[in-house]
Amino acid sequence: MQIRLDGRVALVTGAAQGIGRAIARALEAAGARVHVADLDEAGLKQACAHLSKEFGVEVTSHAGDLSDQGTAEKTINLASERFGLSSGVPACSAGPADPR
Repeated sequence: MQIRLDGRVALVTGAAQGIGRAIARALEAAGARVHVADLDEAGLKQACAHLSKEFGVEVTSHAGDLSDQGTAEKTINLASERFGLSSGVPACSAGPADPR
Protein backbone atom coordinates (compact mmCIF):
# COMPACT_ATOMS: atom_id res chain seq x y z
CA MET A 1 0.00 0.00 0.00
CA GLN A 2 1.36 3.39 -0.96
CA ILE A 3 0.20 6.49 0.87
CA ARG A 4 0.33 9.87 -0.87
CA LEU A 5 0.54 13.08 1.16
CA ASP A 6 0.64 15.59 -1.69
CA GLY A 7 -0.28 19.05 -0.46
CA ARG A 8 0.10 18.11 3.19
CA VAL A 9 2.63 19.71 5.51
CA ALA A 10 4.72 17.62 7.88
CA LEU A 11 6.47 18.96 10.95
CA VAL A 12 9.11 16.43 12.02
CA THR A 13 11.03 16.77 15.27
CA GLY A 14 14.28 14.98 16.00
CA ALA A 15 15.00 15.14 12.27
CA ALA A 16 18.77 15.69 12.26
CA GLN A 17 19.49 11.96 12.31
CA GLY A 18 18.16 8.47 12.88
CA ILE A 19 14.45 7.79 13.00
CA GLY A 20 13.48 11.46 12.68
CA ARG A 21 15.53 11.89 9.52
CA ALA A 22 14.08 8.65 8.12
CA ILE A 23 10.55 9.87 8.89
CA ALA A 24 11.25 13.18 7.13
CA ARG A 25 12.61 11.27 4.12
CA ALA A 26 9.55 8.97 3.98
CA LEU A 27 7.19 11.94 4.20
CA GLU A 28 9.06 13.72 1.40
CA ALA A 29 8.87 10.56 -0.71
CA ALA A 30 5.11 10.50 -0.12
CA GLY A 31 4.82 14.07 -1.42
CA ALA A 32 4.51 16.05 1.81
CA ARG A 33 6.16 19.44 2.27
CA VAL A 34 8.47 18.99 5.24
CA HIS A 35 9.60 21.32 8.03
CA VAL A 36 12.19 19.71 10.28
CA ALA A 37 13.34 20.58 13.80
CA ASP A 38 16.09 19.37 16.13
CA LEU A 39 18.50 20.53 18.82
CA ASP A 40 21.45 19.70 16.54
CA GLU A 41 21.69 22.69 14.21
CA ALA A 42 24.61 21.35 12.15
CA GLY A 43 22.94 17.96 11.74
CA LEU A 44 19.68 19.65 10.81
CA LYS A 45 21.36 21.71 8.08
CA GLN A 46 22.95 18.55 6.72
CA ALA A 47 19.61 16.71 6.76
CA CYS A 48 17.90 19.61 4.95
CA ALA A 49 20.60 19.72 2.28
CA HIS A 50 20.35 15.96 1.75
CA LEU A 51 16.54 15.94 1.55
CA SER A 52 16.46 18.97 -0.75
CA LYS A 53 18.99 17.38 -3.09
CA GLU A 54 17.33 13.95 -3.06
CA PHE A 55 13.79 15.20 -3.72
CA GLY A 56 14.46 18.53 -5.46
CA VAL A 57 12.26 20.45 -3.04
CA GLU A 58 12.62 23.05 -0.33
CA VAL A 59 12.90 21.69 3.19
CA THR A 60 12.62 24.28 5.94
CA SER A 61 14.01 23.90 9.43
CA HIS A 62 14.36 25.37 12.88
CA ALA A 63 16.98 24.37 15.41
CA GLY A 64 16.24 24.65 19.09
CA ASP A 65 14.99 23.03 22.27
CA LEU A 66 11.36 22.17 21.64
CA SER A 67 10.75 21.57 25.33
CA ASP A 68 10.85 25.38 25.57
CA GLN A 69 7.38 26.73 24.76
CA GLY A 70 8.73 29.79 22.94
CA THR A 71 10.95 27.66 20.71
CA ALA A 72 8.11 25.25 19.99
CA GLU A 73 5.79 28.13 19.06
CA LYS A 74 8.44 29.69 16.82
CA THR A 75 8.98 26.34 15.06
CA ILE A 76 5.27 25.94 14.38
CA ASN A 77 4.96 29.58 13.28
CA LEU A 78 7.88 29.24 10.84
CA ALA A 79 6.36 26.13 9.28
CA SER A 80 2.96 27.78 9.12
CA GLU A 81 4.32 30.96 7.51
CA ARG A 82 6.14 28.98 4.84
CA PHE A 83 3.71 26.18 4.09
CA GLY A 84 0.52 26.73 6.09
CA LEU A 85 -0.52 24.07 8.58
CA SER A 86 -4.22 23.66 7.89
CA SER A 87 -3.81 20.00 6.94
CA GLY A 88 -0.64 18.95 8.64
CA VAL A 89 1.06 15.71 9.54
CA PRO A 90 2.79 15.99 12.92
CA ALA A 91 5.62 13.53 13.42
CA CYS A 92 7.74 13.37 16.54
CA SER A 93 10.73 11.13 16.98
CA ALA A 94 12.53 13.17 19.62
CA GLY A 95 12.42 12.22 23.24
CA PRO A 96 13.76 13.94 26.32
CA ALA A 97 17.53 14.24 26.36
CA ASP A 98 17.50 13.71 30.12
CA PRO A 99 14.47 11.57 31.06
CA ARG A 100 14.81 12.09 34.81
